[in-house]
Amino acid sequence: MVQLRQGHFAEAAENCRRAAELDPLNPERHWQLSVISRFGRSYDEASRAVDRAIRLEPSYPPYWEARLLLVGLSSGDRIRMAELAREALLTCDTLDILPIIVWLADDMPDVPWEHLVQKLRDRGERTNAPRYFAMVAMTLYHLGDSVTARPYADSARQRLEIEVQNRPDDFHATSGLGLVYAFLGDCESAIEYGRKGVELMPIDLCHW
Repeated sequence: MVQLRQGHFAEAAENCRRAAELDPLNPERHWQLSVISRFGRSYDEASRAVDRAIRLEPSYPPYWEARLLLVGLSSGDRIRMAELAREALLTCDTLDILPIIVWLADDMPDVPWEHLVQKLRDRGERTNAPRYFAMVAMTLYHLGDSVTARPYADSARQRLEIEVQNRPDDFHATSGLGLVYAFLGDCESAIEYGRKGVELMPIDLCHW
């Protein structure tokens, strides 16, 4: 990943290929190869690698998110993306995959979106976890209800501000707060906390 940050895509990809060959049953190795291949615009290799990751761990939403992104970058085929989104709904925790696929709502009119949003609300109230309030806001926004979405984004902001205050070295909370600020239109704070999140993220995780 250090080589990726330095822009050495070919070297980084070769190292990831070697790692995947040595540890072929580790989906993370294939996903890392997919990420690096995507940065180098080797979309075919990236797709093959993330498909292997999905086969090894089909219930992990970020792998599906990467697959959808690759289809968007390589062909923009929304029909294919909707097909993948339906597969993801069948194999992942529905509430975790929902924000990743909701922007395809127009291509999936048969999905009970309002019911799923209510389930997200219920989980947020039950767990008090800021990410679920943020997920409700994002989902409502993509469904065209930005007015209702805003209070949920603000609830996520309040909870994340407390988390960042209590755990200032937590890059998840810090970067999440930056994303919520961006959603709320506070660009200055979004950039500030986004940069902090990048600085705090461990070197072995790719956030570029």
